[in-house]
Amino acid sequence: FFAVATDDKAGFMNNEAVDAVLLDIDHSPSHWLNEHNRDFYSAESLRAVAGKIVSGGIFALWSNDWPDDAFIDLLNSVFVNAQSHVVRFDNPYSGGESINTIYVATVE
Repeated sequence: FFAVATDDKAGFMNNEAVDAVLLDIDHSPSHWLNEHNRDFYSAESLRAVAGKIVSGGIFALWSNDWPDDAFIDLLNSVFVNAQSHVVRFDNPYSGGESINTIYVATVE
């Protein structure tokens, strides 16, 4: 995914822009499953992804952490109207409530 998403010469499918990119890859923008994933969470990489999404399309990212203001600022530097949404849910494994964050941004 990362290689295709950040390659400015390749699209996702048939080299046509997509309506949305919805990600659930790492634990959060700052807590990665693999140290090499760090580079994806940069303005340069996010611009490459934005270039593959139609105007008015959506970039969304799931996170296991609370909203990160620095990541919202980064998203707003690439996209428009970036927001974070906290999702609360009953966690049957812990017996308590858990939270996740969904970041949503629009391509200009």
